[in-house]
Amino acid sequence: MNVDKSLFNIDYCDGCSLKGSKKVLGEGKVGSRLMIVGEAPGEEEARYGRPFIGRSGQFLRDMLYKVGIKEEDCYITNTVLCHPQGNRTPTKDEINRCKNRLQRTIIKIQPEAILALGSVATYALLSLIEEKGVKSNIGIEKMRGSSIFMKEYGCKVFFTYHPAAILRDPYKYKPFYEDLLLVTRFLKGESIVTQVKHNYKKLVSAEDIMNVFNMFVNVGEVVVDIETTGLDAWNDEIVCMSFSCKEGEAFWLPTKFYKNNKYWNNEVWLEIKETIEAFFSSNVKIIVHNEPFEGLFFKEKFGIDLNVYFDTLLAHHLLDENGSHGLKNLSTRYTDIVGYADGIIYTQISELDEESLMKYNCIDADITYRLYKEFSEELKKEGLDNLFFNVVMPARRVLTKMEHRGVRVDENHIKNLEKSWLAQINEIEEKIYKMVGERINLNSSQQLSELFFNKLGFKSTKRTAKGNQSVDNEVIKNLATKNEVVKLILEYRKIQKLLSTYVTGLRKRINPITKRVHTEYLMHGTVTGRLSSRNPNLQNIPRGEESYSLEVHKCFIPSKEDWVIMEFDYKQLEYRVLLAYVKDDEMVKKVREGMDVHRFVASRIFKKPSEEISDRERFIAKTVVFGLLYGMGENSLARELGVSKEEAQVILKNFFEMHDKMLNWMNERKVEVKRKKYVTNLLGRRRRLYAIDSEDEGIASKAERQAINSPIQSLASDLTLSALVKVWSELEQKGFEARPILIIHDAIVLESPKNEKEEVKKIVIDIMKQPLGKDFILPSYVPLDVDVTEGESWL
Repeated sequence: MNVDKSLFNIDYCDGCSLKGSKKVLGEGKVGSRLMIVGEAPGEEEARYGRPFIGRSGQFLRDMLYKVGIKEEDCYITNTVLCHPQGNRTPTKDEINRCKNRLQRTIIKIQPEAILALGSVATYALLSLIEEKGVKSNIGIEKMRGSSIFMKEYGCKVFFTYHPAAILRDPYKYKPFYEDLLLVTRFLKGESIVTQVKHNYKKLVSAEDIMNVFNMFVNVGEVVVDIETTGLDAWNDEIVCMSFSCKEGEAFWLPTKFYKNNKYWNNEVWLEIKETIEAFFSSNVKIIVHNEPFEGLFFKEKFGIDLNVYFDTLLAHHLLDENGSHGLKNLSTRYTDIVGYADGIIYTQISELDEESLMKYNCIDADITYRLYKEFSEELKKEGLDNLFFNVVMPARRVLTKMEHRGVRVDENHIKNLEKSWLAQINEIEEKIYKMVGERINLNSSQQLSELFFNKLGFKSTKRTAKGNQSVDNEVIKNLATKNEVVKLILEYRKIQKLLSTYVTGLRKRINPITKRVHTEYLMHGTVTGRLSSRNPNLQNIPRGEESYSLEVHKCFIPSKEDWVIMEFDYKQLEYRVLLAYVKDDEMVKKVREGMDVHRFVASRIFKKPSEEISDRERFIAKTVVFGLLYGMGENSLARELGVSKEEAQVILKNFFEMHDKMLNWMNERKVEVKRKKYVTNLLGRRRRLYAIDSEDEGIASKAERQAINSPIQSLASDLTLSALVKVWSELEQKGFEARPILIIHDAIVLESPKNEKEEVKKIVIDIMKQPLGKDFILPSYVPLDVDVTEGESWL
């Protein structure tokens, strides 16, 4: 009798969007030692009624055999039993409806171990764990390579990638294989937790602290790792810190906030605090994993700019931009310390006993030191040490200073904007209801689909993963040109998005202590090295002359009333970077002459004089230029411009007739990536694209497009970051109060006293025109130029 079938309860299907879809039940027997949980049945599984029999399933079975796990010892099932059409990812509602069945299956099978494959299974299984501190939304990148004991079910859960992810990205093969080996060791009764041979010492006297710090100064380098009561440097406290300058050795220092001042009275702690401040002001090289975390806490709690020499997280990002950069995952991959954090990383610090906390904190420092030694050598071998020490680390230090400084916002403007835009939204809603003759939910895809395709009679050119007619923004934009109701719905969506994300969202992120917004800049947030930001995301604030965009920008104001905000935006930076690679002398000449490049390109595409080019034709040329930077083909161009495929082909043909060198360069990148499996930018930054060998044509084509775009996008980012570092340093050294407050892709935003702004403007422009010196190809071959705007707020 099938176990899933015997435990299946139809009651949980009522209201589920997958009700009526093909069910694929699990396979295996009660008492199977290993229970494998996937995501949901694919098309082949649904067709044949068996789990994991497609390409992913065959790969999984091959890997189980390779590591010595017998299939007859496994019970194989999915988080969701029903097949989602189009192989889409199940929704949280669908997962939760099937979770009860999954829970009862675990109880019935009584496995020794569970292997969670991918994010969906990880979410479902973590949500079954009732221990305090466990969160279900941690994500597979943080969880993979780790395990956790489910005491309610008496089994160990291991987390790894879904086999489909390995087929899409061959680079994930090695960690997937290592995760399966870990499961194998567990099933064999072997320990999966390394018994670390160490010499960890507790520092509980001022004399011991001074002696150890003097030793670090003599050695010249030390790893620092802190544990805190939370992630907010302004509202939380440092509980303890650990230090290491030798493999297997670490020192643990509890602060006054550990166990309510267990080791120090206030007077002694003030002395120790002075000792800590003096130590970090010395020339000792500081090594950490994730510089902004330690950096912000030390700045806020000790007033110290940590001046980190080496961040192992960022070093690993340069060495492997595709991988996971978490300390626990790196420990498993690069050291022999495995499993030390199991059962700890999900628990509140306050709940750990002293021995566990000390060990955990010290192992973190010990691992970071080992990674530092490993990555230092790897950076040299791959020729990345110059980029790391001269661009990446200086930029990280400045970005952390900017995070701490924050940006002042106009709370009154935000409140007024919320009120005004809510009124506009309500007004638009009423207009729409009146025009369609009924009240509908404008946020419901189902109701919009009914309106567009049944009531208004339109046909969509796109389908959802379920096979339904799509009502995404692209579809709505196209339909808006044909119908006033749809035009109003587009306006409604735009205002609602801006309001929730950039106005209300901004208000919720105002720090109650500083009254500022402190965004987090991630240098490892993208595979190209381009910056991203979060909490809030200030990288994607809409730009342009549109009134809505301007109103959002007005939320950001200078620190003081007699100051201004200035934005310095590189002109066509990515296009100029492309010309540096392509060596197109004619186009470089046009750039040097200050010609409108897009108008000139349009004149070549449409074969008529520049003065006769319309705004629409210039827009087409601009779309072609920037689209090609991202590997846009004829189909994408046709969709973007709203023209036929044949018209797009003619536009591209005419473009490449005048840009034959660009076409050659793009083809050379495709050849290079197939041969090397990576491409580099002019500073040596690598983009590793192992997916170029994928049997899936779509995946391989995407890797080709990335091979073209990555050298351009990454170099543009490295140039901007280099300029930022020099601007901060120059303003600081010359005693100006002005400082950068934001970096938005190719633009640097500063605040400055009005009496400094002209001098500051000249300094910033001069630096940005030659961020890596006058002899670098940008600007020695291709000049760089900057647009400047200024105002009482960010414009």
